[in-house]
Amino acid sequence: MIEFSIVNDWGHGFTGNLSITNSTTSVIDDWTIEFDAPFEITNLWNGEIVSQNGNRYVIRNAAWNSEVEPNETISFGFNGKTSDGMTNEPTNYRLNNIDIQTEGPQPDPMADHSQEPASPAEPSMDEHNHGEEQNPPMDEHNHGEEHNHD
Repeated sequence: MIEFSIVNDWGHGFTGNLSITNSTTSVIDDWTIEFDAPFEITNLWNGEIVSQNGNRYVIRNAAWNSEVEPNETISFGFNGKTSDGMTNEPTNYRLNNIDIQTEGPQPDPMADHSQEPASPAEPSMDEHNHGEEQNPPMDEHNHGEEHNHD
């Protein structure tokens, strides 16, 4: 989970904090977070700016906080500058190339998402089976064998 907070706000500038909580059962190692910021980051600590393209930032871990254990939270802070005096939360978070929401269950950023299993096909209704399964489901009683229960 990603959480943004304002530590101090002085009009056209502020100190902000981004926290990353590992809500998975895997260790996150060498994290990188991307986001769109409606502000300019002027100084950052406990992380490193890898790139900035317009308002899109890529931040990576510092040497001492690269590993995030399950249920552990790490954070980095920064000073930001706004052009309109409004301090709005960053959007479009990605952690280790995985889209992350700011609330709710999160995908595992350490999982290999390149080979997701295909979802099982739903039985289709056609003129021959009228929506009935061609092969009965296997259970502890029939072991996949058809039985006539007449």
